[in-house]
Amino acid sequence: MSFSYVTNLGKVINALKEHNTTTASPDLSTGLDIRINNDNILKTDPSIEQPRADRFPAIYVLINNKEEIYESLNAPGPTGAFKKAEVNYDIIGIYGKYGGYSPHSELLDDVYTLAGNIEGVFQAEYNLSGTALWCNPVSTEFSTAMDIGEGFVKAVLVRLTAQYMFR
Repeated sequence: MSFSYVTNLGKVINALKEHNTTTASPDLSTGLDIRINNDNILKTDPSIEQPRADRFPAIYVLINNKEEIYESLNAPGPTGAFKKAEVNYDIIGIYGKYGGYSPHSELLDDVYTLAGNIEGVFQAEYNLSGTALWCNPVSTEFSTAMDIGEGFVKAVLVRLTAQYMFR
């Protein structure tokens, strides 16, 4: 069976949604002023689908790249050698604060909290419901705050690497 991009991307999104409840440990929305709506955890590219202010906070998940590694001397294929794939996901969280310039420092706190919560989900869901050998957040980057007139928007990019075994 070949590597399924759609299925594995879906497992990353499911992990985020399953940890977006007050009873989850960790809770994706804990410590945020506004809870993330599960409908705003999307498998789309925010550079193509314009993020809407009425959807913030929002999380976008997409595959950045995949690298395959052969694990055996047998021929690859359904009855042959296993292959490993390392897949890099981009998880982009966008958070907005409204009410003029005073909430800017609060926005920073919320974005840092969101970043830590995303990282925490994948430290808890290290095998993505048994589909991955492991996954790990490998880097986190923050955008500059963007003034949107009545407030600010800031984004965080969490890069997640996951390793899979397949034929």
